[in-house]
Amino acid sequence: MKQDEKVALVRIMTELVKSDTVICRSEMAVFDEICESYKIDKEEALAKAHSITFAEAVKRLKSVQNDSDEDGKTEMSKIMGILERLSLADGACESSEALLITALRIVLSNDGEGEVDCSCDVLDNIAPFTVFYVESEYDTEINNEIIENYRLIEREFKLAGFEFVYIPKRAESFKAMNKDALKEIIGFLAPTIAQSSKDVVDNVYEEICNLDTVNFAHSLLRNKLGLECLYDTEPSFLVKLGDSRVSFKPVHNYLKFMTKGDVVADVRLFVDSYLSIVKPNKVEVSGVSSCENCFEYSGFNKSIFDLLAFPSKSCASRVFVDEYNLRIVLEDVKETLDVYAYERALYTFLLYARVEGITIRITERDKARKERNNRIFNKIYQKMNDKGDYNGDSWDAVGLKSSISRIKKRIKAISLLENKDDYIPVLDDNGVLSLRVSTDKVLVRDSSGKQVLMKDSAAWYKIKE
Repeated sequence: MKQDEKVALVRIMTELVKSDTVICRSEMAVFDEICESYKIDKEEALAKAHSITFAEAVKRLKSVQNDSDEDGKTEMSKIMGILERLSLADGACESSEALLITALRIVLSNDGEGEVDCSCDVLDNIAPFTVFYVESEYDTEINNEIIENYRLIEREFKLAGFEFVYIPKRAESFKAMNKDALKEIIGFLAPTIAQSSKDVVDNVYEEICNLDTVNFAHSLLRNKLGLECLYDTEPSFLVKLGDSRVSFKPVHNYLKFMTKGDVVADVRLFVDSYLSIVKPNKVEVSGVSSCENCFEYSGFNKSIFDLLAFPSKSCASRVFVDEYNLRIVLEDVKETLDVYAYERALYTFLLYARVEGITIRITERDKARKERNNRIFNKIYQKMNDKGDYNGDSWDAVGLKSSISRIKKRIKAISLLENKDDYIPVLDDNGVLSLRVSTDKVLVRDSSGKQVLMKDSAAWYKIKE
């Protein structure tokens, strides 16, 4: 085991030991025994472990070379064995420990179709044992299965101590409440919203009554909590594991595991794994109910207003070239680049040049390169506008500077966009015009209408031919 993997193992062990808020000498004895077995310098590893998140530690441990011994036992199965032994060192595996073990079983298994992520430096009041259904694109088949089996799924989770949150059902419960009463509650629970204006309260009311799985995962969980595991996610369940600290700062841990198509079977598999190790005890989770003028202030209902009131986390957004709707969207901050037709084509052209490694020099002297650039620009102009060919001078310096200035103004006004300079066209002293956006953030549609990277699109590749 490499040194950074040893540190990761120690970080995970400390998370297990501290998760139930009781530390026993028996746990310390097993901890020391494991360190000795893996030749870990305990003091050094502990000092380094406190500076990495649980999510990072799991990611490192997942990279351990998973060789089998003479008995056919893999290294990962041995690691899981010692972690489960540690969780039972004080005589019983409490619910918080069992949840971490369940997460580790999913992520470190051979299938490895789960991942652990965390939110940092944000207001995250979501309670541990909350389970969300999340997706980046609406999956009709999966959603229909959840709707048909909602009570069964909710009961499976509830009997194991989890609160299942299926956003469309929660939106229905908000809609069922008296409208004026719910608006009063919004103002009472999130006074910062109420102080803004009546329009803001109205907007929040509309938002919570019209929440859907895709926007909830993207706008609230990903953008506000910074959960990168929800970036372009398949239909999955997201489980709040608990809260911890890294370098004295709060960190909130989550497990995401994909549904493989049979939602009920996936839920039962997860719940059974958890129940197979947790200390037997009676668990009661309050159900969420509402009446015309009442609001149950517990569980997810308690945290939703914090999510709405808390500002979104800034990010370096993907750029979606939506030729079908003739627009450019900064996908992760939900902003459309509001510019003129020529500027829309110019920006798309610069994105294309960035992806294809084409140098755009506005004073290009090479006739062949100049003709190529003009040909590509005209094709892109036709794609991104409904006005036919471009008849002006694409590389007029005065017009270019005016367009760059307008684009810059629009980009600078997007408050949640990180690294704004990467998204602003630059015209250097040598007449080279460029963008610095990462090629992994430039999206287009494929023939089926799904988003793909521009660099992977055959249709866009052919533009330069």
